[in-house]
Amino acid sequence: MRKFFKTLLSYIFFLEMIFAHVGLNYIIYKHEDEKMPFQAYIKLPKNLSQPADVVLKFIDDYPTSVEIHSLKNNSGTFTLLSKNKSQLVSGEINTFSSQIILEEYGVYSFNLTVTDQDYYEEISVPVNFFPQEKVILGDRSSKAIMLLFLFVLLYGIYLIFFVSSKSSTFNSKMLKRSNERNSTILFLNFTFFSLLIVFLGLNLKNDLKMESFQNNFSIDSEIEIISDGNKNYLNVQIINNKEAKIIHGDIIPDHGKMMHMFIISDDHSQMAHLHPVRIDEQNLFSVKLPSINYGKLNIFMDIAFESGLAKTLKSTVFFNKKITTPIRSDSSLKNDIDDSWLLAPKESGVIWINKKDSYDSESEIPLSFKVLKNGIPATIEPYIGMHGHIALLKKDENVFVHLHPTGTINMASKIFFENNLNINNSFRDKNSYDKASYQTHEHSNKNGQLQFPSLILDKKGSYSLWVQVKVEGEVLTQKFNFELI
Repeated sequence: MRKFFKTLLSYIFFLEMIFAHVGLNYIIYKHEDEKMPFQAYIKLPKNLSQPADVVLKFIDDYPTSVEIHSLKNNSGTFTLLSKNKSQLVSGEINTFSSQIILEEYGVYSFNLTVTDQDYYEEISVPVNFFPQEKVILGDRSSKAIMLLFLFVLLYGIYLIFFVSSKSSTFNSKMLKRSNERNSTILFLNFTFFSLLIVFLGLNLKNDLKMESFQNNFSIDSEIEIISDGNKNYLNVQIINNKEAKIIHGDIIPDHGKMMHMFIISDDHSQMAHLHPVRIDEQNLFSVKLPSINYGKLNIFMDIAFESGLAKTLKSTVFFNKKITTPIRSDSSLKNDIDDSWLLAPKESGVIWINKKDSYDSESEIPLSFKVLKNGIPATIEPYIGMHGHIALLKKDENVFVHLHPTGTINMASKIFFENNLNINNSFRDKNSYDKASYQTHEHSNKNGQLQFPSLILDKKGSYSLWVQVKVEGEVLTQKFNFELI
């Protein structure tokens, strides 16, 4: 009952609304193809039954036809929900757009079919669409709604008995009496409270449905820092409820790593890109910490599941000298070969081409970089299956983005869909999840040029951006700052 009253209160007072904005409202994908490269931007709606805006911008030539099929993964069964033909945007020569209505929350594949006279390509873009709005209510508010609900209920019962006992007042003779106005007022009050109860009941039904969706995607984490006296370790316990376990299955590797973790200090002066390993069957992960400063640490963890679901979990932990948690990690645990960090300001030779101090909200932010070694263009080597990585964090920690040259999508999720939907993407390595990389990123880039798809941000404020590349076996990390106005 307590939970019931809490739910009702949310629709009357609309109190204490909390929004989780980790990542972008846009899904970004860059298709690297010699003949017809393009960038896709998918803006997800805030609520059900609203359209997702899909924009495809072709770099050079453009095709004769672009179709988008939205398929939903229902526990291993893929259901085609819509089939849309994109239209060329008026006044543009290489930009197509369409809208796809999303009637249900879930894990989707937007299959992009690009066709020209002598060209055909089908590409899967994973789309995770789930509730991001959560209502938390206090005890006082719960008591208030309990009293209000009882008042409505008792008053409604009173009106029912009163109107029943006075039903004779509704014949033609009694309507002429002086109490006609009082009877009408009572009848209108009864009607109002009846409609109010129906309204609250319908909203309760919707809220319970929302809660069911949230349970299906309820995946959280618990963080603790431990020490063996000499070394510090960070433990992560992944927590997913029964429904989420059944629907999404086990965690799978992405780029050969079970988890991609970014640890960023509260003042954004330090950043570590780490890869915890799973140390038991209950999804307990652990990683050795670098010599990071004491204080509040913001932690972002990218994980992917067998259903194709990809999630970024957010947590914070306060790191200090008084670590009393008994050690539960393997004290012999070493850092992953691809772990990297930036603990002090350092010029690495990574230059952001045409960088501005500020950018407009909802406008494209070009992300072109030049990497120099001893003043000459460096040879960029693959780093975790990609030529580069970007971590972006808003000052208030409400927006975090992990970006690759291929965009924001999770490559393990992409390969999951392409394998299960038999999509013949010519640039795909479909051997296993562990090798979730594309052929274009398996070789070194010798010209020192690094290109990411443009970002689109809509939340104004201060941002920090870290770029990571690998040169001569060393991971270089460069930090940049900018404002969104």
